[in-house]
Amino acid sequence: MRITLTLAVLLAVSVLAPARADTVVDVVVEQTTDVMALSAHEMFRFEPQLVRIKPGDSVTFRNSMADHTVHSIPEIWPEDAEEVHISHQPEVQVTLDQAGVYGITCARHGQYGMVMLILVGEPDLEPAEARIDETRLTPDAKKEMQSLFDAARAAD
Repeated sequence: MRITLTLAVLLAVSVLAPARADTVVDVVVEQTTDVMALSAHEMFRFEPQLVRIKPGDSVTFRNSMADHTVHSIPEIWPEDAEEVHISHQPEVQVTLDQAGVYGITCARHGQYGMVMLILVGEPDLEPAEARIDETRLTPDAKKEMQSLFDAARAAD
């Protein structure tokens, strides 16, 4: 238990801490299915769910296999940035060059709240957060997305 908690804290600090200006970062995001979870809402998730990087850094999505997918949430995505649609790939690296707020969901498990948020640079959270209700996300996924915005604000 102590090792797991320590690793979780180290991961949270490394992901939420801003990267040094001279370092290019590649954050790995796992798509997990926790068979020990008590409900579907706890079973399916991205790990980590909240990522903060600088423009030009990358996010590598792992395990977009079977029913797991990675899809942009158009309402929570920079207007000029190319959207992401990943499925049936063991590993895909996505470089995000434009500062902004990037919302991600799993097309199959998003209904259970499987969403994540990527903050690139120092974006203004307000406009993207205000569009949560405009998305096609389920109520559970919207609630989870709101909690990610709250966590992002608390980490600032």
